Amino acid sequence: MDATEIKALKADKSLLVEALKEAGAEFSGDRIACPFHEDAHPSGGIFPATDGTWKFRCFSSCDFCGDVIDVVQQHRGCDFKQALELLSGDGRGPVVHVSAKGSDGQQTTKPPKTYANLDDAIKAALGPLQREHPDGTHRLYTYADGYRRLRYDWSNGKTFREISKNGSEWMLRKPKGKTPLYRIGEVSLTGVVYITEGEKAADAGRKIGLQCTTSGGTSSAASADWAPLAGRDVCILPDNDSPGEKYAQAVAEKLSKLDPPAKARLVRFRGERPGYDIADFIDDHDSLETDDLRKRIMSLAGEGAESTGRVEVETHYTDMGNASRLAQRFGDRIRWTKGLGWLIFDGRRWALDDTGAVVRLATQTILGLCQRRSESGVDLPV
Repeated sequence: MDATEIKALKADKSLLVEALKEAGAEFSGDRIACPFHEDAHPSGGIFPATDGTWKFRCFSSCDFCGDVIDVVQQHRGCDFKQALELLSGDGRGPVVHVSAKGSDGQQTTKPPKTYANLDDAIKAALGPLQREHPDGTHRLYTYADGYRRLRYDWSNGKTFREISKNGSEWMLRKPKGKTPLYRIGEVSLTGVVYITEGEKAADAGRKIGLQCTTSGGTSSAASADWAPLAGRDVCILPDNDSPGEKYAQAVAEKLSKLDPPAKARLVRFRGERPGYDIADFIDDHDSLETDDLRKRIMSLAGEGAESTGRVEVETHYTDMGNASRLAQRFGDRIRWTKGLGWLIFDGRRWALDDTGAVVRLATQTILGLCQRRSESGVDLPV
């Protein structure tokens, strides 16, 4: 391929779009969720450079910027020559052929590049990451026999790569269909299941004896298979930031649509920095014995108590938030009726509250909240 052909490749906007889609990018209008890291809020875009080249730029933590060749290199873990071969149709990759067209006149794709074993796939995924961030470290998370997630951390960032089985070989992409929950096969058929935001947090919870799983990163809830949690008691443990809040909302929605719905509750861990999670909470309480720490978290999650079947999402410290807490805890026992005022259920019938019982329940709710926040460092809907 000569310089003119290479220039034509770089000037083909549709080819860049297809390469990004093949790498796993999700498009939302003009915004693009970067395929090279967990991008809960689409942070990328494509633009024409002054030389006529179309480029993709991520404005989030990974700061990737490159043309279609750079995208293929980053995604496939290959060098410049191999990327050209893939783009021209001479390689084994899935990227759109420049000249090949199907019978309908549309550009065609080739099967994804595969690797003989998992180790070779890991090396291919790590290649460009280690060249760009040589100080990085990696960790492999096993979801199921044919699905892995590779995490790569460096001094000021992190990213993930999907690895899945394709027959007897491996490829750098998610498996088809819904992805399994992390280590779901190790979760027993009884007891509360804790859902964290990410594998690191799940592993931290597992180390102290909690049944933890996750669908992955902040934007992973929609593509996960939640069916194994149908009818189960579940406690969602999101990270303490805006993406964590959205993850909790997405998970709660999925759990509510199962048949039968999961019975869910929510616990937020609060800390000095955004993203504070169960792993940070465990580190900050390392003076406690493992059994005591596990029991504290189980208590905060209300394990052993009857689940409401609802997820309390609003926990602002306002009158509205406190009203939500009161309804969450005692909503089956109290009612406000226009013209009559407060009614309270004594187990047999509804009666006017002429003893101030509702006020005492409200006071009990607030005092319990303050005590738990003081003792545990956790925001908890009580």
